[in-house]
Amino acid sequence: MNTIQQYPRVFISHSHQDKPFVERLVKDLLDANLNVWVDKQELAPGDSVIEKVSHGLRSSD
Repeated sequence: MNTIQQYPRVFISHSHQDKPFVERLVKDLLDANLNVWVDKQELAPGDSVIEKVSHGLRSSD
């Protein structure tokens, strides 16, 4: 039987002062096959920040 492995989804909340650390952390988590929600990848100009962050939190483990 084939099963699809679902990897945990991690929500990253951070200060922009920590951007270099967060970028490395996101890379390391992705390399470990985790799904990552981070503003840089998930928010686009014109998006509702409240809606996007709320959805990111709800869909994270």
